[in-house]
Amino acid sequence: MDRPEKANIFMLFFLCYSGILPIVLSLVLLPFGNSFYTSFVLLVGHVFIFGVPMLLYCIFTKTRFGDIIPHEKLSIVNIILIILITLFTAPVMNFAAALTQLFAENETGEAITEYMTRYPMWYMIVAVAVMPAVFEELSFRGFMMSGYKRCGAVKAIFFSALFFGIMHLDLYQLPYATVAGIIMGILVYYSNSIFASMIAHFLINGSQVVLGMLLMDYAETAEEIAPIEQIKASGILLFITLPFLLGLLYAYIRLNKGKNIDYEYSLTTKHEFQSDIVKDPKKDRILDFSFVMIFLFYVLYMQLTKVFELLV
Repeated sequence: MDRPEKANIFMLFFLCYSGILPIVLSLVLLPFGNSFYTSFVLLVGHVFIFGVPMLLYCIFTKTRFGDIIPHEKLSIVNIILIILITLFTAPVMNFAAALTQLFAENETGEAITEYMTRYPMWYMIVAVAVMPAVFEELSFRGFMMSGYKRCGAVKAIFFSALFFGIMHLDLYQLPYATVAGIIMGILVYYSNSIFASMIAHFLINGSQVVLGMLLMDYAETAEEIAPIEQIKASGILLFITLPFLLGLLYAYIRLNKGKNIDYEYSLTTKHEFQSDIVKDPKKDRILDFSFVMIFLFYVLYMQLTKVFELLV
């Protein structure tokens, strides 16, 4: 995927496909029982939701998977920096989530909490941490971001992150998922390695599962804290930790300077990505019909969800 128009089409197809897939899966699997359906979707749903669109793209465009996904090896120093950056990313996400709860409910969080009471920790880690870290990162920091790379680092990182937030189809998750997507986009763009965001994604989701299950008894007490108080507390923590996050990102970028190369040639040459391509302003515009339709789909989906909730 080497153009923004292809990335936009891929995202639009993905949204339409992911909107239809749950209906198909429910028709096929619900006859076996609601418990079986839930367990199946939780554990292997990502294979169908994210894996199939990527596979279809490679088949129809006759593109090798490795030519799309940046896959440089990570050094030990890089891995340590990624772990530290992920640790200091949590306060940014928490602050975004605290602000969002003023106008949106955390329905997904409630569902995950309910699942934690039904399934063992290893199962939840695989379902909530391992599978998303692999398949969501391949889709968004792999396929999606590769399509925007010729538009520059800022646009490639931001729009792949924004669509990552939109992908969740949940207003509460949109802001903090976009923030996480920006950080993970930086990790991949400058190291030229999808493994960087996979590690970060796994740590973010995995830590939430472990802490959530260990502190289950304190969940109700935390929910009783007023939103304004949560915003103040998370804001103070963000103020303290943000300089460390920015410093770590700066060190990471400096360490990996020059590695954001064209991944199609990453195993044989060391040319900068931007020097290997010929820009075409007409074909390299992010704003096109598919781009507009993505946002129309998102708005329509959110409105239909509200109507459905009122009817139910």
